[in-house]
Amino acid sequence: MNMARDGSGYRIWIICSVGFYILFSLVNVLYGRIHVDEGFYFVTPYLVYQGQIPYRDFIYTQAPLHSYIYSLMYQVILRPDFVVMRIISFLFGLGAVLLGMDISRRKSGWVAAALATGLLCYNGFLSYFFSMNKLYPLTAFLFTLGVWTIVVGGQRWTNYLLGSIFLSLATCVRISVFPALAILLIWVVIRHGVVSRLFWAVFFGVTVVTSSILGPFLVHYFEQFVYSVFLYNFHKDVHPLWMTIMLRFDVICKMAHEFFLFLAMLITLIVGTVYLIVQHHVRDVTTGVALIRRIDGERWLLLLILAGVSSFQAVSKSGVVDEYLTPFFPLAASLIAIEINNLYRALFGQVIRTWAFVIFMMLCLLNLAAYGRTSLSLTAGKSPTSYLQEAASYIQSQTRPGDEILSYNNALVVLADRRIVPGYEMHVATNDPNWDEERCRRFRIVTQKQLESRLQNQEIALVAIAENSFIGRFPEFYNPNEPQMRDTFLTILESNYVRIKQYPELGYFNSNVDIYLARSRYNSGSRQHE
Repeated sequence: MNMARDGSGYRIWIICSVGFYILFSLVNVLYGRIHVDEGFYFVTPYLVYQGQIPYRDFIYTQAPLHSYIYSLMYQVILRPDFVVMRIISFLFGLGAVLLGMDISRRKSGWVAAALATGLLCYNGFLSYFFSMNKLYPLTAFLFTLGVWTIVVGGQRWTNYLLGSIFLSLATCVRISVFPALAILLIWVVIRHGVVSRLFWAVFFGVTVVTSSILGPFLVHYFEQFVYSVFLYNFHKDVHPLWMTIMLRFDVICKMAHEFFLFLAMLITLIVGTVYLIVQHHVRDVTTGVALIRRIDGERWLLLLILAGVSSFQAVSKSGVVDEYLTPFFPLAASLIAIEINNLYRALFGQVIRTWAFVIFMMLCLLNLAAYGRTSLSLTAGKSPTSYLQEAASYIQSQTRPGDEILSYNNALVVLADRRIVPGYEMHVATNDPNWDEERCRRFRIVTQKQLESRLQNQEIALVAIAENSFIGRFPEFYNPNEPQMRDTFLTILESNYVRIKQYPELGYFNSNVDIYLARSRYNSGSRQHE
């Protein structure tokens, strides 16, 4: 059997792999563990749906487009639904995966598409993060759609215009994408000049989209926007150089586990290319250079864009988390598949043989096993999403409409149809106890003093706190290295609140969650407690 004879074997593999990816991702939607960040990325679109504006009414540490696009979903479903919002994320992630595969097919045929399919569809890490209420699925979709539009259009200015628009939209979701815009502009200037139609198409697309979306926030909420989007993300976690290097090395080690097949193919590509160049260089000094020149302009552009966004994320102060690179993986998988396919042809003078592809398929299944199980969770015998909804229903039963809730995960508050403590909407940003009251007021951040006072006066009706909350800072300004601050919070909490229920394994990393009700509410006996 030769899969390459008519390409049908590769197409069957692609169809089966995409079907598997869809099924596995839907399992992640229902049974994927609740991620630390999902709370506020689930909450902020709902706040926008209610008429609030990021940076003005609540602090938001990302570019604003995600909250506005996802808020449109509430116009359809009319109420918060954790599973529905995960399904929306899954659809964006699926779109990014399909676009990445099609880039490979268009640039190097069905064999490359089949290789990209294996890298994308059998990666549990990618499937998990492309099914979460996070920025990655939408960013990946818009980013990959942008480069795909440029690829399919050849040198047409309309495609460059559309591509720049989609890349600009991705930047307005996650600001770390903006190196792609700079690289695209520089590329068209070098290749076509500033008087070319391509340059002005890209310049117009980038300028109009970014200024129309980000401009109003810069004009009206300049200080809050600059801090939240730029300073918070790229100047936090300042470490000594040696620690910065170690943190990056830690990310590489994690990625070697989560993307080991991709990294193995990357190493193979580098070694094979060097070998090929050396072999040709011995016979003809110009042939090695010619091999590099054989890469067409569009592939160079895609490689530069991928290198730019990945390098920027790696050197930024916030770039020490492996998941930050997932929006760019569909393009990375596409490019590695293209180049591996071309390298095989150059080395052996033929397309990848069936036996070699069968080995690749087995490695894909091994790649899935590397992370596929750890993303799934069964908490207290229930799916994490249904368990979260159960806890939200209990909180709703113990409180009244309009009550304020302080929670380690604000998704609980929204699902219970209660109010988040003002200034604690995106609690991860409540990070500086040294700010004065006036600055916290401008940035819509609740201070340590304000929160302790409100707890002492029992103005907050209910508190949901996880066992490991203080490890991740709960509240954020309670530094885990300062136990006195933590002990003060717990003393105030236990003096003024009564623990009414515990949910085993509901918290992050399956930690227990304790529900505390204000003592005045508990003593009134107006609610049934368990």
